[in-house]
Amino acid sequence: MPKISSPIAKTLVQIGLTEKEAAVYEALLELGKAGMGGLLKKIPYKRGNAYDLVKALIDKGLVTETVIKGKKVFVIEPPERIKVLLDEREKTVQQQAKTLNANYESLNSLYRITMNKPGVRYFEGKEGIIKIYEELLANNQPIDSIEDKGDLVESIPDYAATYVKKRVQKRIPNRVISPDTNTLNQSNPEKLLEARLVPADQFPFRMDIKISGNKVSLITFPEKNIVGVLIDNQEIAENFHILFEFLWTKLATQN
Repeated sequence: MPKISSPIAKTLVQIGLTEKEAAVYEALLELGKAGMGGLLKKIPYKRGNAYDLVKALIDKGLVTETVIKGKKVFVIEPPERIKVLLDEREKTVQQQAKTLNANYESLNSLYRITMNKPGVRYFEGKEGIIKIYEELLANNQPIDSIEDKGDLVESIPDYAATYVKKRVQKRIPNRVISPDTNTLNQSNPEKLLEARLVPADQFPFRMDIKISGNKVSLITFPEKNIVGVLIDNQEIAENFHILFEFLWTKLATQN
């Protein structure tokens, strides 16, 4: 492998070429154009390896292959192509950064779960909130809820009915504590729903809290931006279960 020492070769390596590709490019830059025989005199590579390197440069748009007087010739492209290559690389890096940012919370959550730390994911908008409910259903465990006045139905009416239908199909029971103004949360054995109500004027809940296994969801439904958090952690979930059981038992003694 040639030692990369010239400024041109170092620049080419920095923008993404391999050291061997940089050496071949620099040789062709000195020659302008050359057949494989002439090129091999300038580089320390065997024919097969040299052709692969030239092909890589052709794929990057830095070299063109043509035929002159019946012989295959490789022609160096203008240096502007290096700038185009760099621009394309920058766009790729920006897209990769965007993809990473979009999936960062999920990656971080998985890391925290692996390291026995709370896994927390943040969701926005209707599609994000639906993902939370779908994950709770996929958990296939009983769901305990402390609900608001019925904002899910108002905000995502089509999915609200779908959610209940899926929960019943999966035979997932749901215990609910909600304001007495929420007419949707009435105990219904067919829907596997058991509800206990609190006076809305004393306890005006404005959040949908759901506890299922080791998962806890916290969702609010403001008019402009629905937001939710999904926590996957055994200790946090157990404490929410204890809190729910306390409230559930307390309400039973009052009715």
